Order: sequence, then structure tokens, then C-alpha cells
Amino acid sequence: MLAAMIGGMLSCSSEKKADGPMVRFHLEGNDSEKPAKMRYYLADNIDNLEGVKFDVDSLGNYEFDQALPEGMEEADLNLNVGKTELGVHVKKGTTTEVNVTYDPESMTATAVYAGENAEKSRIYNAITGAFTYSKYTDHLYGEVADFDTANAILDKEYNGLKDMLSGVSDSDTRDYYSALAESLYKLKSIEFLTVRKYREKKELADMPEYNEIIASIDPNTEANGLSGLYDHWLEAKNTVELLPNYSNKMKVIKSKLALADSALTYEPNRRRAINKIAGDYLMYGGPREEVAEFMEAFSKYAAKYPEIIEHHAARAKVIMEQLQAGDDLRYIPTLELPDGSTINMKDLFGKVLYVDVWATWCGPCCAEIPYMEKLVERFKGNDKIEFLSFSVDEDRDAWLKKIKADNPAWPQYRLVGDENKKFSEELDITGIPRFIIIAPDGKLMDTDAVRPSFEKIDEILTMAIDGRKLK
Repeated sequence: MLAAMIGGMLSCSSEKKADGPMVRFHLEGNDSEKPAKMRYYLADNIDNLEGVKFDVDSLGNYEFDQALPEGMEEADLNLNVGKTELGVHVKKGTTTEVNVTYDPESMTATAVYAGENAEKSRIYNAITGAFTYSKYTDHLYGEVADFDTANAILDKEYNGLKDMLSGVSDSDTRDYYSALAESLYKLKSIEFLTVRKYREKKELADMPEYNEIIASIDPNTEANGLSGLYDHWLEAKNTVELLPNYSNKMKVIKSKLALADSALTYEPNRRRAINKIAGDYLMYGGPREEVAEFMEAFSKYAAKYPEIIEHHAARAKVIMEQLQAGDDLRYIPTLELPDGSTINMKDLFGKVLYVDVWATWCGPCCAEIPYMEKLVERFKGNDKIEFLSFSVDEDRDAWLKKIKADNPAWPQYRLVGDENKKFSEELDITGIPRFIIIAPDGKLMDTDAVRPSFEKIDEILTMAIDGRKLK
């Protein structure tokens, strides 16, 4: 998501500004029944996936008073208000005024800016809005993907940004945001091609459009660092290919670390890359011995960044203490059904369970649904396995709307509130989609199973049904 990717331009600090808030935020239209859920993303923060949630006061006001890191005079900040992503530019010693109007029915928001940073805020907000995930969701992740329409919207948005930026008088501002817009345009194009890859069972390397984008990427620019485009360059240039059974996963990761170390001469991007490779791997983790092997290799490349090593070492420790194959679930959640009733997961035991943990707002999750449909159909009539979907959507209406549109042929449940929190902590679910295989007696068979799109998924599920060890 755009906010998660770009929210790398600020960093957390305990230092407070002496000259007032960096952003003064006012919200109109907040509704007690559907209040705006808000958060901001701090860039260059190592652990930056969730952002910082906040609530306005009784008058609809909130002041952002987080200091910029040493040496950084100004930066861009992402705000999520309801379902809308907004952009704000901040600068040391100034206050950006942001007045937001929120529509509780659509849960969308618009912003008006004032103050010294108003122009840059409007520019960054336009860029954020042009590439926001929700603008393309229906065309990419519906039952039938409409890539022509998605690309037409993307081209229109990007051309609009170029027209807007051509009128910016300050050359530094124009050049900076033009480079960022171009980088995000390429990033979104790769997202579309990745969906095509899954839908059409193609390889990205076989797509001329993909190869053209990769050839145009300079991994050592600030814009391609902020957008994360450098990471696609690393993936494409890594000469060690992942085998279908993932047996050489650690070799692939080590090769990518070595490539980032040698090819990324722009130090901020090298730091971003080393950090991201660790974050991506440790998001899901692996067997204890594999995690230890990764940390040994990673720590050598990250020697210049002790704070990053410390952060990921803590995460690795958590993974190594988590449940693994053969363990019993310590917490068995209560699940919500679409009709509002509930059931304890223990009541579903008795068959092999292939569980999909997903959400309507997760693009990769939705991309797996057509494969899940075909998988369920292939195992139809086999009474030894059950396919289940556990949504982690906070928005119940969005979940029900998606179920109604897709009409899935397998049971749908929702993990609500503390049930989601406890189940996610139990299985260390820090990213979705996440697939889990559970034995008939409730013991875990695979806490991070392959996706329905994996070509050998039938073979793996047959092994599970036969009671054979999966990993």
C-alpha cells in the first residue's frame, strides 16, 4: 500500500519540537456511529507497517508534534483517514495546517491545506491519491480482472500529475516530486503485471513490459528508494532463482543480501534494502535453525546499522519462541459467521483444515481467491479436508459485501477484536495472506503453508490428508 511504502521519510524520535506542532490537524464530519479511524506513518522508521493511530479531541483537533531526525529539515507524511490516504508535507520550525472533511457513509476524506507548506502538501496529496490502492481494486481483484481499465486510469492519473508538476515554479520541488511520481507510476505498473502473472500463470521475466520497467530503474536514486522500486530491481537482478519447492529459499535470500551490498552504492537505499530483506523474511519466519542461519548472514551485511540488527534480533527471538509444526494451538479463537452467530474453532477440528487468513483490503489476498476457488473444486467430495477463510477485516460491511460478490463455496468466518489479536499473536501472523494447515486432532502441520496459487499445492494437501510430514 502506498502509505506503507512511502511512509519511510520520517523517523521516530523522543525529541520534541520547541516551536509548536509540526502539523495542526482538524477534522469535520466525524460520526459517532462510523467515526474516522486515523493513523499516520513515520518514514524511515524501522518498524513502520502499522503506523501510529490517533483520535481527534472533542473539537476535531489533533496536533502532530514528532521531531524530524537529525539532519533532516523537511519530509512527507502519510495520513490515513477512514479509507482515504492523504499526503502532508512537514518542515522544521513551521506548522502545516490540515483541514479534513470526512464522509462517514463512504468513509472517505478530502483535505485543504494552509501555511508555508501548503503547496508541497497539495502536490504530495495529489501523488498519494493518484496511486492509492482503492482506486484500482475493483478492476484488479474482481472475478474478472480488467487490466485495460486499470491501466487507463493509471495513465490518466500519471499524466495529470505531470501536467500539475509542469506548472510548479520551484525547480527543486518540481524535480523531486516528478521523480517520485514517475517511480510510483512504475511501481503501480509492476503491481498490475504481478496480478496478471497470477491470473494468467505467467512469469514476470517473460513479460516485455516488466523487463522494460526493470531496465529503466536506477536503484541508486532517492525516489526509487522512497517508493521501494529498488527492491523490484533487486528481485529481477538476483541470479539465484527460487525453486518450486522453496528448498533453496535461504540461498536466494543470501544472494539478494549480497547483491544489495554490492550494487546499492547510494547509502540510504542500501540501508533500506538490508532492512527490508530482513523485515520481509522475518515477517513470516521459518524453522528455528533457518532463522538462526538468516540472522548470522544478515548481521554481517547490517554491521553498519546496529539499531537495525537489534530490532530484527528481537523479532527473530519472537519467531524462535513461536509455535511450529507438531505443536498444539494454545489459544483457540471464537469465530464470527456472516449471519452474526459465533463458533469456536475447536468445533471445526476433525478434518485437515486449510485456513486462509485474509482481508478485503489486501490485494495479494484477493488475488489468491480465484485459485482457492479452483482448489476447493478439485478437492470437492473429499471429506477428509475442509477449506476455511478467516477474515481479519475490522469493517464487517466490507467483508459481507465481498462475500456476497464472490459467493465462495467454502465456509467464511471473521476474527473480531481480541480474537484476531490473540490468534495472530499465537501464530505470529504479522502479514497476510497467511495460510495454515491443521491436523484433524488440532495439532499444527504448517504454520506458514503455501498459497493456493502454488503449483504443487494439491500434492502438499494430499500429504497432509495422508498424515505425512510437510516440512
